[in-house]
Amino acid sequence: MSVAGATEPTQRKLPEPTPQKLPRWRGFNLLEKFNVAWNRRFVEKDFEWIAELGFNFVRLPMDYRCWIESGDWTKFREDVLKEIDEAVKFGEKYGVHVCINFHRAPGYTVAQPPEPKSLWYDEEAQKVCAMHWAQFAKRYQGIPNTLVSFNLFNEPANIEPEVHRKVVERMVEAIRKHDSNRLII
Repeated sequence: MSVAGATEPTQRKLPEPTPQKLPRWRGFNLLEKFNVAWNRRFVEKDFEWIAELGFNFVRLPMDYRCWIESGDWTKFREDVLKEIDEAVKFGEKYGVHVCINFHRAPGYTVAQPPEPKSLWYDEEAQKVCAMHWAQFAKRYQGIPNTLVSFNLFNEPANIEPEVHRKVVERMVEAIRKHDSNRLII
């Protein structure tokens, strides 16, 4: 399946990832949506250069505040989500796998300022974060794992294993409702 709107499909074949064996991806973080103050469009030329240099992977560590409406974490800005869609299209065009990562998720960050509610212990934060992952699962449903994967959270630390497992299972369940085959890292 081709990403809608992509032009000139790539001649490069991306490796097939599976939960049992990830490919030997090599690439870069692209930081256009790394934090809300730095919320910019992804640059097509970056994907072209990455591919030209022989790399096959980008990770998009993103801050959910970039795509919410006026600080309301339950409302999404379609214009910003379309900019993320563009990055997925650039990945397909240039044969670069796109890994979508919530560097700052509703209720979780390793950055400053901290989130007002804890994803690990707050029911509302978990519900909203699951809603965000479901939104991305719906958007990219049917796009092969060779092109897109999800990386749930950036570097969770100091979380009890059972608490971490429970939250991850909830996010996976939200994704699986819309995309039963999505590769989740």
